[in-house]
Amino acid sequence: MKRVTIILILFACFMINFVSALNVEFSCPANIENNKEFECSVKLTSFSGNYDIKVDISQNDNRISKILSYGEWKSTNYYVENYIFNESTKNVRLIVNGTGGVADGVLKLRKNETIQYQKNFSVFIVDKNNGNTQINQDNQTIIRQINNTNESIINLNSNVKEETIYESKNEKIKKYAIYGFCVFLLFIIIVLIITLWQRKKSEQ
Repeated sequence: MKRVTIILILFACFMINFVSALNVEFSCPANIENNKEFECSVKLTSFSGNYDIKVDISQNDNRISKILSYGEWKSTNYYVENYIFNESTKNVRLIVNGTGGVADGVLKLRKNETIQYQKNFSVFIVDKNNGNTQINQDNQTIIRQINNTNESIINLNSNVKEETIYESKNEKIKKYAIYGFCVFLLFIIIVLIITLWQRKKSEQ
C-alpha cells in the first residue's frame, strides 16, 4: 500500500508540472526590411508569473538587432523584463541593421533568471539601400528551421501568408513524450491497484 501511495504522489507531482508547462505560440514575418521596424508576436498559455523575453537576430555570428524595451531601443543582448504576465498576445517591436540575405534568430523566455523556453528561427532580410530589392534570385522566401535538415520554400506568387509559426522537430518530440510518459504512469498505477486488490481478495 505504501508503494502505491508513493507512486500516486509522484504521479500527482508530475501532473502539476505537466499542467503548468509552457505553451508558446511565436510568429515573425518571413521577410523583414533592413533598418525598418517590424513586429513578432508571442502568446503564452498555461503559465503563471511574469516572464522576461529576448528575441535576438544575428548574421555571421554578429548581433544585428535591437528591441523596443519600454519606449527605448536596446540591444537584443538584453532581456525585456516582466514583459509577459498574462495570456494575451504580446507584440515585440524590433529593427535590424544587417545585409540582404538569411539571418538567424532565437526566442528566449526567462523566469527568475532561469531560461524556461528557447526556440530558433530564421528570417530573410531585404536591403533596399544596397540595391537588394529582390527577396532572392528565384523570387522565393526561404525559411530555415533549426534542428530540421529540410528547408521550407514558400513561393511568393502563391497565397501563402508571409507570417510563419516555427516549431522544431525536437519540440514536437518533447510535447508527445510528455503525453506518452503520462499514459505510461497511469498504466503502472492501474496495474498496481489491480494487483493489490487481487492480493487482498486472495488473503480473505
